[in-house]
Amino acid sequence: MRSSSRCLSIRVAPWHWLTSTPCQSPPGSPEGGHDPPESAVTINQNARSRSPGTSGHDPPESPVTTNQNAWSRSTGIPNILQRDFCATAPNQKWATDVTEFNVNGQKLYLSACMDLYNGEIVAHRMARRPVFELVSSTLQVALSRTRCTAELIVHSDQGWHYKMQPYRAMLARRGVKQSMSRKGNCFDNAVIESFFGTLKAEYFHLAAPNSLDALEAGVHDYISYYNHGRIKLGLQGLSPVEYRLRSTARSAEP
Repeated sequence: MRSSSRCLSIRVAPWHWLTSTPCQSPPGSPEGGHDPPESAVTINQNARSRSPGTSGHDPPESPVTTNQNAWSRSTGIPNILQRDFCATAPNQKWATDVTEFNVNGQKLYLSACMDLYNGEIVAHRMARRPVFELVSSTLQVALSRTRCTAELIVHSDQGWHYKMQPYRAMLARRGVKQSMSRKGNCFDNAVIESFFGTLKAEYFHLAAPNSLDALEAGVHDYISYYNHGRIKLGLQGLSPVEYRLRSTARSAEP
């Protein structure tokens, strides 16, 4: 029952367990604060209202258009995930995406891959340009963490990196199913989008790093904190890594 309850909360609001109380102040936040900044909730709520006419409620399902059908037929990459952000074990479903930071006119790109079972960032890479290697190296590191990938789904948006044949070949060699969002539909990848919003609210906007080197170091520190120290109500008051370790330990019990 514990797994089904958590899955239900993720289906209704996938950002719910991304904006729960951390156990300590995140890097760059004011001393003594234990609750996430109000701006973190605001960003996540705004993510729900990007689509016109939603008024803060669940976004309406977009009809599948002829162009979307043509895309699926031409590439063979359907939207397998279908906004089902629930996973009952690690390495069943991953979501990946790239986000951009701007510091004094200079840009840094972050590629991240999240396990939907516990919200853990299983791999991330940063670069000054959004090159293919940014995304391919993220996938390579993520895949190196697990031997069992036969049941794994990796979901992304329709960014050009994820359409490249070398990227698709990396997935195919490991028997991984590739899933893609519908065109122009950010809600199909809402969980990783919400993580980026939380990262920027709790670290980037608060710490305001003044150089790309400082930003890169700060993002590394924040992701480590996010995985190991930031507790989430949807994970029974544990951090993502703690939740995974406890669940795997229980599954190994006779």
